[in-house]
Amino acid sequence: MQDYNAALEAFHSRNTDVVALSPMTGERMDALAEKLKLGFPLLSDPGNAYARSLDLVFAVEPAVRDVYRTKGLDLSEYNGDESWELPVTAVFVCDEARKVLYAWTESDYSRRPGSEELLAVLDGRN
Repeated sequence: MQDYNAALEAFHSRNTDVVALSPMTGERMDALAEKLKLGFPLLSDPGNAYARSLDLVFAVEPAVRDVYRTKGLDLSEYNGDESWELPVTAVFVCDEARKVLYAWTESDYSRRPGSEELLAVLDGRN
């Protein structure tokens, strides 16, 4: 997200908005946006409703839940529900008519396409 934030001017010069969506509560999203000093909105997707409509939700396995808890991460506190579900990391580039020009998904939440790749899509180079 910080890469996208650093490239905001380039996105905006292409009349493109950047938004992020997460099942975290609004309060948690606001805290994250402030911590990362993001210049684009972080939107809350309670219960993964939108991600579920795209079939991009998975349940965190019990063994992984235990690892998360030992690291002080309780998804029920962050997401405001007891589902222990997360969305698959996904990035979409859409045109003005909401037609998807580019779609990318990844099970590893720490990986995303770089801003240069997305800008190339917007420029018709990819």
